[in-house]
Amino acid sequence: EGHDIGMDASGYVSQLINVVSKILMETDVSESINKSNADHAVLFESVNLIVAWGTTCPVTMREGAMKLLGKFISVREPNIRYLGLMTMAK
Repeated sequence: EGHDIGMDASGYVSQLINVVSKILMETDVSESINKSNADHAVLFESVNLIVAWGTTCPVTMREGAMKLLGKFISVREPNIRYLGLMTMAK
């Protein structure tokens, strides 16, 4: 069961959806370890937010989140795979 983000609410919800969408689609994971960790953290939190929204979230965002989780569980880094699997289990 997701949290209702008030799809009928004012422009604030629309702005929030736009920002999370942009993060999800435009964040590239860096080669630098420290920057890469920060990139992954931001992406995971964006995905967690989309998961928390559940079915009240636009379908394209849910599809993007699932695609990203698929990438995460296919990388060699075990911590990233673990976080991806844990997120999918929510």
